[in-house]
Amino acid sequence: MKIFRIIAFLTPLLMTSVQISESRAQEAKGDLLRGMKASNRGDYVSAYKEFRPLAERGLALAQYFLGNLYNGGRGVAQDQVEAMKWYRKSALQGFELAQFTLGAHYEKGIGAPQSYEEALGWYRKAANAEFGPAQTALGMMYLNGTGVSKDMSEGIKWIRKGAQNRHRDAQAVLGTLYWKGLGVEQDRREGVMWFRKAAMQGLPQAQYGLGIAYVNGFGVEASVVRAHMWLSLAAKQGMKSALDKREFIAASMNDTQVEESKKMARDIEIEIRARNKK
Repeated sequence: MKIFRIIAFLTPLLMTSVQISESRAQEAKGDLLRGMKASNRGDYVSAYKEFRPLAERGLALAQYFLGNLYNGGRGVAQDQVEAMKWYRKSALQGFELAQFTLGAHYEKGIGAPQSYEEALGWYRKAANAEFGPAQTALGMMYLNGTGVSKDMSEGIKWIRKGAQNRHRDAQAVLGTLYWKGLGVEQDRREGVMWFRKAAMQGLPQAQYGLGIAYVNGFGVEASVVRAHMWLSLAAKQGMKSALDKREFIAASMNDTQVEESKKMARDIEIEIRARNKK
């Protein structure tokens, strides 16, 4: 997680995690920021030294970051059971990212026996707090019938919430549901709209979906230039099917069209980077 995305939340988290003075909260905030900066530059030993005492004092964000260090074996010996301990401490204080992470580990059986019941419970806590990734995860469990009876309506409800909260995976899933008419009335224009939102957050699967839409003129006006552009962006991220499709349509394009596509791709990449820095 990038520092600038959570700085605004640091002081409220510090003040509510434990009863400490405002001056001590500011000191702890400084310790957290030093730990985060150390982690970002790969100095996990220093990050551990900053996070550990704060986590032991009950600071939810520090507990979460300490869990990450144990989970990945960064700065300490890998211990996923220990990681789960710290994730749980953070999650019990209402930190949505820790709740989501705890749910994901229970779903996959990482650091604890697999438990769909626990996964659903923790996903739901974070989802009810409007945390997009948890809404997506909860929705997927209902769509797939994982640990619950399959329920398309409930699944789509949560996927839509995740999509509206700008989680790109949810946006791509919702786009696919509309594209194929699964659980909703088929509407390829609506599908393309959600693909575009996810594509503009850099999701290659959504970029591929847009490329295919432009190839066939489904939900959009057909355009080999735009198809080539979106497929190129997906291919640049290692998506072989996008590369193969791009090369296939490139054979029917002239040099001017290819150059136009390349320019559009560069412009879109700049826009994606700018959007995702916000």
